[in-house]
Amino acid sequence: MPAAPADTTTGAAAAEPRRSSAAQPVTAGMPDVIGGNAGRAQEQMGSGIDMVFEDASGRGRPVDDPAAWKICTSRPGPYQQLTDDPVVFGVVGVSESCQDTVPR
Repeated sequence: MPAAPADTTTGAAAAEPRRSSAAQPVTAGMPDVIGGNAGRAQEQMGSGIDMVFEDASGRGRPVDDPAAWKICTSRPGPYQQLTDDPVVFGVVGVSESCQDTVPR
């Protein structure tokens, strides 16, 4: 029986993909959080994403506690690519309707 060549790779090391020195950054997509709780969306997206919450009712109320608000709109929209710009959520109080929002 012939011996295997000395440079033959076996095991898990053979399955490792080669990494390019010019690797491209991973692009992230905006999840569909419309209708969801703003506080949960903030947790889901993490602290690495710059987020702004705006009162979509047109009353200019401050959004101090995102958990008390629900999401009506997002920029970028669902499934669009995230950029360096902040993600902007149009929100209303959890007991309010998104149908009462002011278009932007």
